[in-house]
Amino acid sequence: MAEKPLPDPVIHPAIQKPLRERVPLVGVFFRAARVYREEGWPGVALRLRRMERRWTGPFRARRRTIALIREVGRSPRTPVVLASTVDWNILLFQRPQQLARAFAQLGRPCLYVTPNKSDDISGSATVEENCYLLERLDLAISHLDRFVLIVLSPTPRGLDFRRIRAARGKMTLVYDYIDVIHPQVYDLSRHRVEYHEEMIRSADLVSVTARSLFDEVRGRRAGPCILCPNAADTRHYRLDRKPPVPEEMKRAVDGARPILGYFGALARWFDYDLIHEIAARRPGWQVVLLGWEYDGSLPASEILKIPGVHYLGGKPYAALPAYAAHFDVAILPFVRNEVTESTSPIKLFEYMAARKPIVATDLPECRKYRSVLIGRDPGEFVDKVDLALTLRSNAEYLATLDREADENTWLRRAQQILDAADATPHRAAAGGEGRVER
Repeated sequence: MAEKPLPDPVIHPAIQKPLRERVPLVGVFFRAARVYREEGWPGVALRLRRMERRWTGPFRARRRTIALIREVGRSPRTPVVLASTVDWNILLFQRPQQLARAFAQLGRPCLYVTPNKSDDISGSATVEENCYLLERLDLAISHLDRFVLIVLSPTPRGLDFRRIRAARGKMTLVYDYIDVIHPQVYDLSRHRVEYHEEMIRSADLVSVTARSLFDEVRGRRAGPCILCPNAADTRHYRLDRKPPVPEEMKRAVDGARPILGYFGALARWFDYDLIHEIAARRPGWQVVLLGWEYDGSLPASEILKIPGVHYLGGKPYAALPAYAAHFDVAILPFVRNEVTESTSPIKLFEYMAARKPIVATDLPECRKYRSVLIGRDPGEFVDKVDLALTLRSNAEYLATLDREADENTWLRRAQQILDAADATPHRAAAGGEGRVER
C-alpha cells in the first residue's frame, strides 16, 4: 500500500514575509543601505535624527511639561488649573478660553487642560504670558503643591476622579456649571451625569451662569455657590475706527439696509420661525447670520430660502468685531425652553461691547439689562427692532450699553471666581495630603 503523503507544512503568515519585514532592525538596515546609496552618510544621519526625535519625543515632552508645571508652581500667586471640555483652538472661543486668559491677565498662572483633539500639542504649549495649554491633568495634580482646580460642566471626558479625590488636600476644587445638563446641549453618558452630580455635591465652590442654575444648586448643596454669568472682552469689540465691510458680507447684502446681525450657534434653540415672521413683516430687512451649524436644524428651517437672509458660516473670534461693526441691530432670537431659560448668552455682552442696539426674545438672563429690548412675540420683536433702529446714535442709550458692558467683563468674572475660591476652605479627602502617585 502506498504511503500517504505528508501534508504541506503550515507556515505562519508572519514567517512568509521577507526577513526585512519580520525583523524590524533588519528592515532598518535595508532602508539605511538604500538611503546611503542614494544620499550618502548625510542622508543616513538625517534619518537617524528623525527616528531619535520620534522615539524619544514623548519623553522629552513629558520632561518639558513637568518643568513648566514646577515653574508655574513657584509663582508667588496660587496657580489655576482649568480642566476644559473643549480645545483652545476651536471656532467658538468662549467661556473656558476667556476665563483662562483673564486669570493670566490678573497675574494668576493658568494651565488650560485641553482634550487635545484639534490643539495638537505634545505635552504643553504657551498661549500667551502666564497662560499655557496642558495635555495631561494628572501631571499638574502630581507636581503642584497648591492650586485652584476649575472643572467645567458636564466634566471633561476621561477625567480621573480617583486622582482628584486623592489630592483634595492641596487644591481648591471649583465646579463651573455653565449650561443645564440636557441632551440638546451635550452628548451625555451615564458616567458624565454621575460625575456632574458628584461635583455639585462635593466641590469646594460651585459657580453657575444663570439664576435658574443657581436656584437648582442651592437646593442640592450646603457649600458656597456663586452666580457668575458670561461676559465679554470689551477691548476686543471696541474698535478705534470702523473697519471696511468684510467682502463676504458686502456681497451678501449688496448695500441693502438695515442689517440685523446674529453670531453664535445655529441650533434647535434658535427661533427660526421668528426669522420667517420678520421676513414676512419687513421684507426689506437683511438678516446676517454668523456661526456654527450645530445640529442640522438650519437647513431644515428653510430660512435660507428667504432672499433677505444670509448665512455666512462660522467666523474666527478675531474676525467678529469687523462684522459686528456693520450691524444696525444685533438680535438674539432664541425660543423659550428648558435650555434657554438657563442660558447666559455670551453674545449678549459682546453686542453691548460692540455698541449695537440689542433686541432679544423674552429670556430671564436677557431681561436683567436695560440696554436689551425684549420682544415677547413676533409682532413685539419687530416693533422693538424698529425702536432699536432709532437708538443707533442715541447718546443716552449708547452710554447704557457702555456701562453694562463694563460691568460684565471677563476680568470681573475671573476676579469673582478667584475671590470666592480664595475665601472658601478646601475640603481635604482622607489620605489626600501630599503628592499622588505619578
